[in-house]
Amino acid sequence: EAAQQAAADQKRIEELAGELNETAKLANEAVAQAETVLADARHAVEEQGKTHFAAQQMRIHVDRRTKQMLASAQQFNSAAEAAGKQATAQLAQARQSAQNAVQLKESADAASKRAGETTEAAAKIPAEQPQAKAAAEAEAEESRKRAEQARSLAEKGDAARELAEQAAGQSQELAEAAKAAADGAARQGQDLAAKAAAAAEALVTAEQALAEGRTKLQQAETDLKPTMEAATKAKAEANQANEAKKGADEHVAKANETSKPTDIKVSIPTVLVTLQIIEQPLSLKVDPAAAIVQAGGRVDLHVAVDRGFRFEEPINLELKLPEGASGLALAEATTIDKGHRTSKFAVSATDQATVGVHELSLHAKVRLFDRDFDISAPVHLMVMPAPVAP
Repeated sequence: EAAQQAAADQKRIEELAGELNETAKLANEAVAQAETVLADARHAVEEQGKTHFAAQQMRIHVDRRTKQMLASAQQFNSAAEAAGKQATAQLAQARQSAQNAVQLKESADAASKRAGETTEAAAKIPAEQPQAKAAAEAEAEESRKRAEQARSLAEKGDAARELAEQAAGQSQELAEAAKAAADGAARQGQDLAAKAAAAAEALVTAEQALAEGRTKLQQAETDLKPTMEAATKAKAEANQANEAKKGADEHVAKANETSKPTDIKVSIPTVLVTLQIIEQPLSLKVDPAAAIVQAGGRVDLHVAVDRGFRFEEPINLELKLPEGASGLALAEATTIDKGHRTSKFAVSATDQATVGVHELSLHAKVRLFDRDFDISAPVHLMVMPAPVAP
């Protein structure tokens, strides 16, 4: 009764443990799903954080590049203005040189004319007035020298004007190049400014998404808390049930141990019982017990089996020879069929069979009561020599 009660208690505890384990399993599944949602939310927040950081870096880079391009544009504008001023000054200098050259050329022409006139006047002075003639010639020579000097200065003025015009042209080209570079820098600055505005907008969007992700993450953590608490409680109850089951198992084992049969000495008067102890569960008998066979011939015999202990299986027979005998064997494989108690078998002798009297043994191997038995019966056989041919 104690064992039955313990078994019933164990069954009830196993049912409760199964229910609690199922509850714990469902709670674990819910926790796993909630943790997946939480992990997805955390991943989304991380990705939004990366996007926010990338937007910040992009904005910083665009701001830096915009400042650099604006500074470059200002430098190019300053260079263009300086080159323009230098070109204007050089052009004014060239014009002044051109005017000076014109004036010097006019002076040279006037001096040349005066020298010609003085030369003509000196040629008209009579030879009787040598001093006047020499003075006129000297004045004419002086006018020619002045004319040559004026022409030389005029030529230098022309060269200076050409150099000034070339310098002015180069300065103008530099000014135009600087202006073009300044315009390009300004356009790049405008493009970067547009990118900066886009980056700022993306940054605002990223900040909003990051804030929403953090809010969702906090909400997911808040929603997960009751599930985690329920799962923890279910696990604790399942552990308690398992402990109770363990105790019940021990109780049942103890009850089973107590209810096991034990050896008790009991004296009971009975009638006399006679026990017969036999060596083998079966027995074989060969008929006839002794036989004669001629070398090269065969002899037919019978075997009977006394089946005991309700053994009805087929029995295979085997013939064993004594030491020193040869040339004898069963003519063919012999089996006592299932349920049968007799069978025929034949012993054949070869032409070279050992002549004489031999005690053979017929064996039957059976398995009964989980044991192997080798049952045998003697076969007395006389082998006669083969007849001599006439």
